[in-house]
Amino acid sequence: MENNIPRASIHVGADKKSFSAQMGNEAERRGWDEKRYQSKNAETEKNNHYNFSRKHLNFEVTKGCKVVPLGSNPIPLHQRLQQRHDELGFKPYMDAKHPNQVAQNSPNCLVNIIFGGDHEVMKKLAFGEQVIDTSDPYADNSHIKLMPSVYEWAKDTYQFCCRMWGEDNIIGFDVHCDETGVHAHALTVPMEQVKKRGRIGSQ
Repeated sequence: MENNIPRASIHVGADKKSFSAQMGNEAERRGWDEKRYQSKNAETEKNNHYNFSRKHLNFEVTKGCKVVPLGSNPIPLHQRLQQRHDELGFKPYMDAKHPNQVAQNSPNCLVNIIFGGDHEVMKKLAFGEQVIDTSDPYADNSHIKLMPSVYEWAKDTYQFCCRMWGEDNIIGFDVHCDETGVHAHALTVPMEQVKKRGRIGSQ
């Protein structure tokens, strides 16, 4: 009998009551130059391994299950989130004592769901038999190419998210190939109607 081998993982991050431009820029690598990569790797307490030479391999899946380079959308992620909130009529509760801050009892506005898998499985899915050390943030990987299989994995996962939460509620589906492990971030707005106040929040 074949031994069980881990194939996939899903990590549901903490619900967010707000989502800043900085958070969106990190997810999309928007404005990230080589200096920015170096500064992120300098945060030793976080054990970051961002590789600038693989930045061009990052991609996203957009509406209609189309694969495009990461950050192709001219509208930043945080603005797309606000647009979706406006469509839904969602407004966060603001703190009475601090009018510029979202109140602690405000409904959550976004959930970050991370899809990945066994390190070696994902590595082979993305890079095939190419020799690459993804743990070295300073290695020159500019010659590395992505395999078709990682695009198929991403599209399958995106379609799963659409079935679960609705395509309009998938604000971003970003695949990062420039870190130690290949993974995807599905930024979603799962919705429910709150009967008492008629407000909308994530569940």
